Amino acid sequence: MVFDFAPVIFSPCLQDDLSATLDEPLWFHAAEHVEELRTFARGFKGTRYLHLIDIFGYSKKMSQAWSKRGYKAAQYDILLGGRSDDILSKRGFLNLFRLGLSLVVGGVIIGGPPCAMNVFLSTSVHKRHLLGSKGDLKNKKVRMSNLIVQNLGVFLELLFEEERFFFVVLEQPTSSWLFKLEWMIAMGALLGCRKIHTWLCFFQHDLLKPTHLFGNLTNLEEMARHLTAADRKKYKARLEDRQSKRKRPRAYYKKDAQGRVHGCADLSKTADYTASFCTALFQIWVDAFDQIDQN
Repeated sequence: MVFDFAPVIFSPCLQDDLSATLDEPLWFHAAEHVEELRTFARGFKGTRYLHLIDIFGYSKKMSQAWSKRGYKAAQYDILLGGRSDDILSKRGFLNLFRLGLSLVVGGVIIGGPPCAMNVFLSTSVHKRHLLGSKGDLKNKKVRMSNLIVQNLGVFLELLFEEERFFFVVLEQPTSSWLFKLEWMIAMGALLGCRKIHTWLCFFQHDLLKPTHLFGNLTNLEEMARHLTAADRKKYKARLEDRQSKRKRPRAYYKKDAQGRVHGCADLSKTADYTASFCTALFQIWVDAFDQIDQN
């Protein structure tokens, strides 16, 4: 991919994980260019070679899980590719669409869209609980977050429209509003997505991290986990043991005197997928993929 050296606006903190390479007047609204995008798809001359698109995959953990097992994977993240991986730019959207059209039959798109303006920690900013699922549209970050989700939904719907049989799995913390947004609801209904609940602590994550996976992968339910009181105790002890062995214990979040929760410097690390989580998703995907090959 070609890197555009225009400045990328971002913060390393998960509380501000939204990025754009263009000012808002230049943002690409894919829903307003559907016919143009259909023409783009009809003119696609590339080959179908990709097994995975690791979307919003800055850590590259997911794509590495596929690549080391001999499958073709591509990463798509603004902090890796600049404008070419910016879903809010026309160049970035077309690059993503081109990658999508390059998926083999049964290929998969996996990733966690930016959650900063959808989760509990930013409730006072996005105000979705007060103003509805679209949140406070006076806030630029909320508008940015919403358009990322809308463009993602348009991308997946157009890919489906092109009769490209593919799987998708999107991930969010359980407190996120993202899967309640109209664009995700519409896309999910079209692709036959289901939402399952899991806990990333079962996949070697430091924190318990209750998580929703939303997708149409045939056997996605195999990722579901139920946390018991005994599990809570076990994983709390594991974290304490890990922290005791670190030169600098990680600080993820804290509560102030009023009981309000605030993210700390290491909160961004909680967004990285563990090798265990990536391997588990790979295994259920390859099982589904092999079943397609058999048919």
